[in-house]
Amino acid sequence: MTLIQKLTPYLTVILIIASTALSNQLLAVQFPADFKADYAKAVHDMARIRILLEYSDKYGNDSITMLFADSALKLIEKNYNKGLNRKMLDEYKSDALVYYCSGITTFNAGDEHLMSYAAEGLRLARSLNDRQRIGNALLSYTDYYTVTSKLDSLKLMADTCIIILTQLKDNKNLAHAWCNLGNYYTGTGNSDSTIICFRKAYEYAVAAKDKNYEASTLYALGFGNIHKGNLKEALDYLYRSIKAYEEDNHPDDAYAALMYVGTVYNQLEEYNKAISFYQRSWKLATKKSDLFTQALLLNYMGQAYRNLSAYDSSIAYYQKTVEMARGINYSELSISALIYLGTNYLYKGDTTTGLYYLYQSVNENKELQLKENLAESYFNLGLVLFAKHKLDSAAWYAEQAEKLAASLGFSNSQKQVESLLSKVYESKGDFKKALLSFKKFIELRDSSTSNEAYRDALDKEFKYQADKKEFIAKAAQEKKDIQAREQRNKLIISLVAMAAIMVLGGFLFFVNRKRKEYKYRRNIAESEMKALRAQMNPHFMFNSLNAIQQMVLNNDNENAFNYLDTYSKLTRKILENSEKKWITVDDEIKFLELYLSIESLRFQNAFRYEIKVDDRVDIHYDKVPAMIVQPYVENAIRHGLFPKESNQQLLITFNKSGTNHLEITIEDNGVGRKKSSELKVEGNHHSMGMSITENRLRLLDDKNENSVLIEDLTGPDGSAAGTCVRVNISQSE
Repeated sequence: MTLIQKLTPYLTVILIIASTALSNQLLAVQFPADFKADYAKAVHDMARIRILLEYSDKYGNDSITMLFADSALKLIEKNYNKGLNRKMLDEYKSDALVYYCSGITTFNAGDEHLMSYAAEGLRLARSLNDRQRIGNALLSYTDYYTVTSKLDSLKLMADTCIIILTQLKDNKNLAHAWCNLGNYYTGTGNSDSTIICFRKAYEYAVAAKDKNYEASTLYALGFGNIHKGNLKEALDYLYRSIKAYEEDNHPDDAYAALMYVGTVYNQLEEYNKAISFYQRSWKLATKKSDLFTQALLLNYMGQAYRNLSAYDSSIAYYQKTVEMARGINYSELSISALIYLGTNYLYKGDTTTGLYYLYQSVNENKELQLKENLAESYFNLGLVLFAKHKLDSAAWYAEQAEKLAASLGFSNSQKQVESLLSKVYESKGDFKKALLSFKKFIELRDSSTSNEAYRDALDKEFKYQADKKEFIAKAAQEKKDIQAREQRNKLIISLVAMAAIMVLGGFLFFVNRKRKEYKYRRNIAESEMKALRAQMNPHFMFNSLNAIQQMVLNNDNENAFNYLDTYSKLTRKILENSEKKWITVDDEIKFLELYLSIESLRFQNAFRYEIKVDDRVDIHYDKVPAMIVQPYVENAIRHGLFPKESNQQLLITFNKSGTNHLEITIEDNGVGRKKSSELKVEGNHHSMGMSITENRLRLLDDKNENSVLIEDLTGPDGSAAGTCVRVNISQSE
């Protein structure tokens, strides 16, 4: 999908040309009031052009953007003949062409002027040798190639665009470009790469601190996970997107996310609920004249009514889909609608018309070779031909569909194809192949998690509605508080002013002194942190090298080699993290897995370990101090598990505690602290790593929010059953 869904509500625009006292043409339209006020103040055309371009950028890809940009282009052409600054006019024209193209792509991709405008914008940007404008022009091309399904051109243009925008450090446009690269992988059936690209887009949107783009990329991640079949993850991203639009004060912009929430419910067989979401989305998409999303909604409405066996209604929606998709040059959607038109006629018993539409979908897909659509066409042709007892042809089409579905990794499609193949092979008398396909069908059916996903969908919707009510109530209360404060301020403002003048000098002195003290304490803490990290790494390296030496002395060369190989990877991780105060949970888990594999090898796999991560933990966003968990894990292995004779087990879990705290639990079923303490005395052991870690947590704990809790575990008979360490870390850093 095209990333650009950042639209704002207002009335339909009607362009009227009028004259001012200065004989300049002005726009007298139903534009936003702030624009009309700014435009009225402009005293010459160059100022008017600049204002039009500023509002083109402000309103993103709303339908009004095209009118801003088109009006700017007319004024620019008019002023080329007046001998004004040619370079500045070329810069303005390049910007206006890009704004026009990005707006028209969303609302009418089939516009005949689009490609010539895009080419002219890129030509001007290159003649100006302006890399930012070149990047912007290339980005408008990626939008066009996305909605027209020209995948080869999209990949080349997106890659080039990303290189330039990365050099420019343009996070906002990088989010846009990565989303369109994800659209390429969607078209080629690579769901994993699609999700990776959308995640990159989300990271850049967050870095750009643009809440609207953040909401758009969350919606894109929801869309990508739907195609992958991850309905649980899809709903989570979609509801986060809707909430982000509301927090940005643009709830109407969530119409695409609402559409895909409906799509999830459609897959969960909650068809009436799906239709209700589609209708909510349709009202907003129609209000914004977004033809692209309207075409998609017509398609999804057709699906929902088909699932309700309302075939006449479904056919009507699909015919409108084909007409609108062709009108905006959205080939992928028109092909998909042709497939469903064919299947609807099949369900009605009209196989002749059904085959006509299915063969038409294959013919229109010859050039594009969209795998997902082709797999669906082949499957349905196999289904029809099987019903007509043309078994050889049915088997060929079903086998082609099986190959495509497997390459795409769509489990639901694979399940349907295997069911069909088992019936076809059985009718042909090839019972061996029939049994094999039936077994595959059973495996795919049993792995289905639709019931679980549906329950999760209800939970997420309930949570979203609760959050929404809380958000509205909080906003209303804040408004009341502001009004109350304003009233109080009016009463005491004169007294406060006098008091402020008297204490200002003393206050500034106090603040300056505190700032210096804080900086001094911060420098001391940073220095001490570096020293502690320098102590920790040699401590761990000494233990590991000692273990390798012992294996070599014991002539255990194979294990020594494996240990050394894993140790080298671990050493690299330590070096990478040595200058970092905080690392992501993902990096900490990778480090722990390397460390645990070394310890397991060293102790001849004497213990079992497991690392679990709660769904609420974002491993790529939540952070922990570097190597904060390893000393506790080391202590659990050496002094809890190793003295135990058998059944040694270690469990490490990462959980969210509240909204801003991470709780890490290290639990072993070892001999317990009492027995371990006795063994330490006998061996004269001192745990340097534990004391260092405690000091690090103390230094990091500016707000006194970090904590470590050690709990002795006991069995039913009261005997020692291990130790549980809970480390609570604030995410304020």
